[in-house]
Amino acid sequence: MHRSRRPPFALILLSLLYLLPRAELPGTDPFLWEAEKDGRISHLMGTVHSSHPLVRELPPSVLNAVANADVFLPELELSPQNIGAMLAAAFDWEDSRLRERLPDDLYRRLRRTTQKLGLPDLVLEKVSFEMLPFLLGHPPGEDFTEVMDVKLYQTARENGLRIVALETLEEQLAVFRGVDESTTLQLIEDALDEAENHYPSYRKLIEHYAAGDADAMHRLVLELKKDAPEAFREALFTERNLTMTKRALPHLEAGGAFVAVGLGHYFGDKGILALLEERGYTIERVGTEPATP
Repeated sequence: MHRSRRPPFALILLSLLYLLPRAELPGTDPFLWEAEKDGRISHLMGTVHSSHPLVRELPPSVLNAVANADVFLPELELSPQNIGAMLAAAFDWEDSRLRERLPDDLYRRLRRTTQKLGLPDLVLEKVSFEMLPFLLGHPPGEDFTEVMDVKLYQTARENGLRIVALETLEEQLAVFRGVDESTTLQLIEDALDEAENHYPSYRKLIEHYAAGDADAMHRLVLELKKDAPEAFREALFTERNLTMTKRALPHLEAGGAFVAVGLGHYFGDKGILALLEERGYTIERVGTEPATP
């Protein structure tokens, strides 16, 4: 099988995003931007879909921006019904046929890895083929209630904000279910590489994010996107960026919106920041010192 210089599996970490020392996300350098047009101001938050201790605490500037917003715009509606639907979508309770769809050597490797990770055999027997890379995408021990996106959603509800999701669960699942079988097999193999080597891409992603290093994150995102199959990249980022921007615009035009989507959707010439600048928005990052000339 042809191996890309950088595995496209790492894109999953950007779209979804306990091996490092415990620390707090720097409160002055969150990935938070102010979007202004015609005097109306909203905020954009780039999240990483993880409960790692380095990123689980919401900085004061983020909490303040949420508290002063009127509407909260996440990727998905995180209602109990939607969460249940997500879990149901990850498994095929009739017959996942995983054993039939994986080459023998890859299946044996998968069994060894999942046993080391402490995943029950029942999970491996029932997980759907398309969702297997996501099952392996994070180190064991992730706490859903501590994931940044979930905490932002809960904070918005506690502050009485109106919540308008930018995508439906069906739309997100269609992206992943639309990946061809050869690409999914490569994603599974790359996910096993990541797990067997103690999640180096995940570590790098979390370290850069926790440091608030926009340049490093920008380079990482662009490199990972560049080496992914074009159709997968277009569906996972470009098309979704356009859709989410279009749906967010009426709320941004009114002002007082708080957008919270994965950080990988913001960077690049087809990222959300660039799309908004094309539409006349001034974008400034919150809580960072101006660059020295």
